Amino acid sequence: MDNLHACGNLGNLRAAAGEEGHGFTGMWFADSDVHKTLEAAAWQLATSPRDAGLRSFVDDTTALLARAQQPDGYLNSYFTVVAPDERWRKPDWGDELYCAGHLVQAAVAAGRTGASPALVPVARRFADLLVDRFGPGGVAEVCGHPEIETALAELYRLTGHRPYLDLARRFLGACSAASLGARGRRRTSRAPPWCSAAYSVPPYSSAIFRAIV
Repeated sequence: MDNLHACGNLGNLRAAAGEEGHGFTGMWFADSDVHKTLEAAAWQLATSPRDAGLRSFVDDTTALLARAQQPDGYLNSYFTVVAPDERWRKPDWGDELYCAGHLVQAAVAAGRTGASPALVPVARRFADLLVDRFGPGGVAEVCGHPEIETALAELYRLTGHRPYLDLARRFLGACSAASLGARGRRRTSRAPPWCSAAYSVPPYSSAIFRAIV
């Protein structure tokens, strides 16, 4: 948790919330470190509910994420502070959906443990934006880094809101439908290199959803 302060991850979110006067620090996917730590802290609070340090971190970080979230639900400090005009334009490397997935996973942990119920609506606002953009009739793209698929499936399990599971299936389907080049790279810019042959086998996606539904 101390490293998130020292390395600027939390400062980036403060900048996105309009609370800092300095620029962005670190890698464009730096938010994911915040979300991963928040998820771990939420799970740990389930067994250590009296840990004041963890409680303070979870509460303060949840509040910070809520302040950094844009009115439409978007939440990514790099593309808010550094490159707002490139939002959603670089699905192969931008890691926007990857970071969103880790936010959702943190919210699932917070919701299941009761560590921070306030984090769930933050994640759901972002997830609802994803459904609007990438759901039926929307943009047919997948992230260059897998994560959002399992996160949306878990958010469905937490909330029972079917569009989250449908979007997870849609993302997996986009990988399954895309053709692979000789080196495993997509011939279309709509699907990234990670969608390898292993993800293109129909039983892969069907097995996941049989286990969830």
